[in-house]
Amino acid sequence: MDQFVLQNQFMPSLRKIHRCLRSRDMGGIHHSEMILLSMYHRSTDPGETSMRVKELGRCSNISPTALSRCLRQLEKEGLIRRTVDPSDRRSLRVQLTNAGTDRAARLDSDSNYCFDRIFQAMGEKDARELVRLTGIFSELLEEEDRTEQNNERRTLIH
Repeated sequence: MDQFVLQNQFMPSLRKIHRCLRSRDMGGIHHSEMILLSMYHRSTDPGETSMRVKELGRCSNISPTALSRCLRQLEKEGLIRRTVDPSDRRSLRVQLTNAGTDRAARLDSDSNYCFDRIFQAMGEKDARELVRLTGIFSELLEEEDRTEQNNERRTLIH
C-alpha cells in the first residue's frame, strides 16, 4: 500500500469536510456556538444546570484565550451567565440563559437535520462504516498527537 498516494487522495476530502463544516450556516455557527452546544448537551444531564469553565474548555477543545473570548461574546448576547463557583471561589461556572438554551436547541436541530439527510443519502451501511472508520481515525490521530506532545516535552527537557 502506497501511503503517499493514500494521503494525497484523503487530504483533499478531509480539507473539504473541514471547510464545509466551518462554513455551514447553521445560525452562523462559530466556536462560541459550539461551546453553547456543548453546554446545552451537558445541561440536558439530570441535575446539571451549569458547568465549570475549565471543564467546558476541555470538552470543547478550545484554548483558554479563545474560550474566554467566546464566553464574553455569548454573555454579551445574553446567551450565558457566568458566576463564581460557590464550592471553589477561584473557579467560574457558566450557565445557559433561556435564550441560550433556545439558540442551542435550534443549532442542534439544524445540525441533526443536515446529518440525517447526508446519512440517508449515503445509506445505512456506508454511514455506519463511515462512523466506524472515523472513530478509528480520530483515536489514532489523538494518539499520534499525544505521542508528538510527549516527544516535544522530552526534547525541551534534554
